[in-house]
Amino acid sequence: MTTMQLKEKETIRELLKDYVSRYPSQNKATASLNGVSAGTVSQILNSKFENISDEMFRNLRAQISAGKPTDGWNIVETPLFKDVYFALSNAQEESDVTWLIAPAGSGKTVAAQSYIREHRNVYYLLCDEDMKKGDFVRELAQAVGTVIDCQTAVAAYSGIVYDTGFFAHSKTGPRTFKAALALTNAGVNPNEVYRRLHENSSLGALQLQKRAFCSMDLHCRGKVASQVLRRKDFAETGTTLEDTEGFVNVPLKSREIVISVFVKESPEGITRCSLRSKGTVDVAKIAWSFGGGGHINASGFKSELSANKTLALVLKKISEIPDSA
Repeated sequence: MTTMQLKEKETIRELLKDYVSRYPSQNKATASLNGVSAGTVSQILNSKFENISDEMFRNLRAQISAGKPTDGWNIVETPLFKDVYFALSNAQEESDVTWLIAPAGSGKTVAAQSYIREHRNVYYLLCDEDMKKGDFVRELAQAVGTVIDCQTAVAAYSGIVYDTGFFAHSKTGPRTFKAALALTNAGVNPNEVYRRLHENSSLGALQLQKRAFCSMDLHCRGKVASQVLRRKDFAETGTTLEDTEGFVNVPLKSREIVISVFVKESPEGITRCSLRSKGTVDVAKIAWSFGGGGHINASGFKSELSANKTLALVLKKISEIPDSA
């Protein structure tokens, strides 16, 4: 890789100066950057390049020049470009929310990044269907230049491990691990979080889990497991519905079982049904048919029928799924 010339460094300094101007303070701008210290930003802004490596300059340029036209290219204000500007302006000035849908490559991102360069206090987050709530909170905090304290980091980390089943769910990806790393660097103790979430049950909850496990039946040639808890189980163990967290996942520890059904009667007389599955077995469709919701491997619904009738109807629906029959 060639040595970076002084002219290139001066260009990056101007980009950095423009980037910093979009934030309320230089410290907030620095906090929004990955792997760049406040001292490095100050030195570059003051043209003190001697102790700054070429790698750092390249890292900085990659973060602050996103969306800028390459030399020789100009941005054309197409109708879509103007629509994006209007929507973003309306969002910033009127706190409005707008969904913009257009084909890939039509210029949505370029228009958004152009708007960011021209306006203060505007931030861009790239979200996708795999993004967890904790990921979003952390990335938003970084984008606006907020330094996350340990207490906030613990809350965000707890949200991530809850959403991903401690990084075991199928949609756990590099972005999630990157967020987890940043939060542990902010002071999170993963073992302490695990202990608080998974080693903090009451004796009553253990007794309740025993009853749930003892109620387990197998269906569809051993591919489907069901558990049932009734109101008297909660009353006799002094527990609540919250104490059943994770019970539905236990049968899936068996390699033969692909669907787990957990039916429980609430004190109010409402029957609740939780569904979990492995791989491509879609239990969300079952939940939807009963007015519930969720996603392919985790869903649920409420029913006014008894636990027995609810379970019977669910098992009938499951028997119609090819992968479970």
